[in-house]
Amino acid sequence: MNRFAWHQFLIWFHFLLNPFQPQFGNAQCIPTGLSETVTTSGTVLNSYYPGGANVDAGQNMITVGARRGNFDIAEGDLLLIIQMQGIEINTTLPDNIINGDYADGPGLLDRQGHLNTANNRAGQYEYAVANGPVSSGSLPLKANLLNSYRHSLTPSGNLGAQTFQVVRVANYLNLTINNGASVSALPWNGRTGGIVAIDVAGNLTIGGFIDVSNQGFRGGGRRASEVVNNLPGHRGEGIAGTPRLVYDGLAIADLGTFTYPGTVSGDFAPDRGIGPPAMRVVPVCWMAAAAAEVMAPMAVMAAWMMRLIRATIPKEPLP
Repeated sequence: MNRFAWHQFLIWFHFLLNPFQPQFGNAQCIPTGLSETVTTSGTVLNSYYPGGANVDAGQNMITVGARRGNFDIAEGDLLLIIQMQGIEINTTLPDNIINGDYADGPGLLDRQGHLNTANNRAGQYEYAVANGPVSSGSLPLKANLLNSYRHSLTPSGNLGAQTFQVVRVANYLNLTINNGASVSALPWNGRTGGIVAIDVAGNLTIGGFIDVSNQGFRGGGRRASEVVNNLPGHRGEGIAGTPRLVYDGLAIADLGTFTYPGTVSGDFAPDRGIGPPAMRVVPVCWMAAAAAEVMAPMAVMAAWMMRLIRATIPKEPLP
């Protein structure tokens, strides 16, 4: 069983491809919630709202769509705003690249295929505090946004889908995940899901798991039997868009359209959602005594997007 005694921290996950630094604005300290014990497997503690329109830095109102999850946003709730998709890719590169894989190659190979433009926002995020509930699709914030977020489901040139979501962060005084129980996320559906975000003021005790395996970007599907039609499979979902045919590990779904720029067939995918994600524990309201309270070893089971990642939190305290 793993136990944490940091004052105010967040567990968050992000793409190594886009290592944005955490930005908190005026969201560092919020009132603590109640204590909670998770006793069942697959418990979802967050709610998710899809971004419904572009929003610029300096604004304090976000247009959102319908909620997924059991908890409405209320005044004072901590929110995570994150750009899930939004990047320009080179759609003219050949299918076979002799230099190696795009996402896992050495040196700068992880950058190949991506165009360095201001539209590359995937992975950008920040925390904010709600100034009230969602009303007629509008979510008010207590402070202005530090970043701009983009929403578009229509590919244009080298730019595919641009999607962002607002996650209601689960806020507790103390949180216990019992042995055999687990905290999970709603599965990514092309607009929302795939993230676990928890804010604990006191003790986080993990006897079970934080498990988001198979809840992230979906694989690509195939149209028909290759024996009958011999049609190519679709590439998997990624930060540049979504194929028409997706596979969530259980079944193939036909979405009717795709949001990738260029073709979605074949093996060329400089934007594919592979490579090791990262997990961090980010102190929000750091106390001087907190470093002495860290108890080791502190192995945390967690995952972000694509696959189950088993990450070990360092035994030394964060600076």
